[in-house]
Amino acid sequence: MNKWTQVILGDKMSIMSNHLSEIITPETEPIIWYTLYEIIKEDAPELIDQFIETTAAEMELPVDYLIQEFL
Repeated sequence: MNKWTQVILGDKMSIMSNHLSEIITPETEPIIWYTLYEIIKEDAPELIDQFIETTAAEMELPVDYLIQEFL
């Protein structure tokens, strides 16, 4: 993860923890979620599987379904 990814993710994580009461998913906050997805995919590809798995768990969906329906 490079410096800019850390800064951007840090800001997004701050937004998620400080200003939103619900979990960020493609259904609840699509703009934020897809922005994070693109950033992680480009700048920290080693974390993308974990990001998808965590999102699927938060949405109580199988990972394969999340990928098929939202990616």
